[in-house]
Amino acid sequence: MTSTPLVPSDITAHVKSTYFRVILPRSEEKPLTQRYTDNLNGRVAYAFDWPAINTRVVGLESPYGNVSAMFTDDPESFDQWRKDTKVMFEVDDVPVVLEAAERHGLKIVQKLGRTPVAMQGRFELVPGFVVELIMFLPSENP
Repeated sequence: MTSTPLVPSDITAHVKSTYFRVILPRSEEKPLTQRYTDNLNGRVAYAFDWPAINTRVVGLESPYGNVSAMFTDDPESFDQWRKDTKVMFEVDDVPVVLEAAERHGLKIVQKLGRTPVAMQGRFELVPGFVVELIMFLPSENP
């Protein structure tokens, strides 16, 4: 049997890396970071404070999977689309991916915006499952 080669969609063609998203209490930042780096051959890829939403964001990378953790003591203050974010794609061009998602009928739940270190946007695959897109700014890559 011959297999047909996979052709990336106009969304996935722009994905550089994938992170699972978790929202945890601030008290779990050090334990998660330490255990992830010690037990999963991980490293901290980025870390920054986001005062506007009272959150610390830490990206952990490992050969076994990447995690983007939001540490906050006030998760109920987050917009629903932020709470529903399950995965984050680092992409090379957020506006292009948002346009492609919209063209394919996916609901845009966060238009192009800015974090302290990146440009971002979000689309919804189905209600309750949101995909975050992020493109780190060159001069501010954490």
